[in-house]
Amino acid sequence: MIIRAQCHCGNIEVRFKTGRSPQDLNPRTCPCRFCTMHGASYLSDAQGAASIGIRDSDQLLRYRFGENSSDFLICKRCGIYVAAIIEEQGRCWSALNLRLTNYRDLEAPQVRRWRDQSRRERIEFRKAVWAPTVMNLHD
Repeated sequence: MIIRAQCHCGNIEVRFKTGRSPQDLNPRTCPCRFCTMHGASYLSDAQGAASIGIRDSDQLLRYRFGENSSDFLICKRCGIYVAAIIEEQGRCWSALNLRLTNYRDLEAPQVRRWRDQSRRERIEFRKAVWAPTVMNLHD
């Protein structure tokens, strides 16, 4: 199955390929203030693959906060939060904002709490469950 999502203006596009149904992907939410304020929940699959296309990289905002363990991709033009990514040693992993997909009404996402984990533990957990990702700049 291929799940597609994009920001409102189409500057950031995600193509998420998985062999699992959306219901079996165990959507997650994070209780942090950023995710709560955006109403974000996440889809990912470590056995899947994602590609993120950026049409105009000048309109891409990579926002970091807290432990600086991942980047949150936001379109500067339309303000939509699309995905979270980790880039490390030439590799990339991502989790797609479920709210941008046709599956935004999936039941009760799992809540993932990070308070008791170190920055490194957060990164390792995410690398284990997020989708391997390729970033494509088109400009």
